[in-house]
Amino acid sequence: SLFGYCIEKHEMLLVYEFLSNKSLDKILYGPARQQELSWTQRYIIIEGIGRGLMYLHEDSSGYMAPEYAMQGIMSAKSDVFSYGVLVLEIITRRRPYEDLIKFVWRHWRQGNVTQLVDDRPADEHGKQEMLRCIHIGLLCVQDEAQLRPRMAAVVHMLKSRPMTLASPTEPLFEVPGERPRVAAFEPSIIEASMSSLEPS
Repeated sequence: SLFGYCIEKHEMLLVYEFLSNKSLDKILYGPARQQELSWTQRYIIIEGIGRGLMYLHEDSSGYMAPEYAMQGIMSAKSDVFSYGVLVLEIITRRRPYEDLIKFVWRHWRQGNVTQLVDDRPADEHGKQEMLRCIHIGLLCVQDEAQLRPRMAAVVHMLKSRPMTLASPTEPLFEVPGERPRVAAFEPSIIEASMSSLEPS
């Protein structure tokens, strides 16, 4: 729970309820991993962060600092990209600098997304949620910003089942400005109500 905030000169603080379980980073990557997250807990975190970003983008009056908004350094679409990386990170327990997007994309294209996680959900409903989250994560990290969905659409995709999702385009992994153009795959759709974890 948010208890309060402080904005005074250079001090900007948010005061939250103390959480004894530390941070998500510690839970995902801590040496002991004493607090394993179930798929249900991970899904709640993914959905909650999505709803928070949607609020900032759609309902809050100006959450970006003026210099970011005026100079174009930061945008809602860059938030969507970061959210997509976080979703893939939560699912796979791989850090972003470990070629996370390339790793997930390779498994997605090869049709073996079940290899992405060791502790995948046992029930079919959980498996479909996991597949949907991977799919949404890949939609969010597409190279071209205009192809990334708005956060309102992301939250809708998370909550609406069954629902047809667009196919993600292949992410480009080279440094911007030094990469060759890569032809995108032909657009297609995937039915989220399918019974297997293999993309069409």
